Amino acid sequence: MQFKKIISLCKREKKIILLNEHGKQWIGNGAVFFCLDGYPELSEENIFRVFDIKKDEETKYLLTDSYENEAMLDFSENGPAEYDLETYPYIFGCPGGDYMPIASGGELHLLDTEYLSAFGGGVNLFARRSPAGRLYVAVRRGIFLEGLITLDDEPLPEFEKWINAIHERITKQNAEQYEKNN
Repeated sequence: MQFKKIISLCKREKKIILLNEHGKQWIGNGAVFFCLDGYPELSEENIFRVFDIKKDEETKYLLTDSYENEAMLDFSENGPAEYDLETYPYIFGCPGGDYMPIASGGELHLLDTEYLSAFGGGVNLFARRSPAGRLYVAVRRGIFLEGLITLDDEPLPEFEKWINAIHERITKQNAEQYEKNN
């Protein structure tokens, strides 16, 4: 894992969530969580120093050791069943960042590549389902769970506009080709 990128993700959202789940410490911003197993333990007392956040800026950040877990993420190593996740080698650049399409069980989602880059290379992605049926991503290095990434239920508006523009273009080209051939 690339700790500086984890810091950057938390700073970007101005949210630092420190959790102790299943005997391991986790850090995240609510959308992505990283297992800190093997790292020195972080606390509310030292987190701002580790993140290089000045004393007068601390109040700009939400620091909490509780997480409402609306996505119903399971932080256990041997949590719910994991399913194969199809990844596609296309990156969609949108104003909010770069996204990679992923699919599982016929559902297409976009994964923020910045979340993924913080894990470094050599990770495997698996789909998990929450008790409510919501899809999220388990990130593993070998057999070890290194992180969890939530997925938006709705596609990004920029992505929808792009897909609609492509659809219109293809429809127009097909109509022109049909006219030409008939």
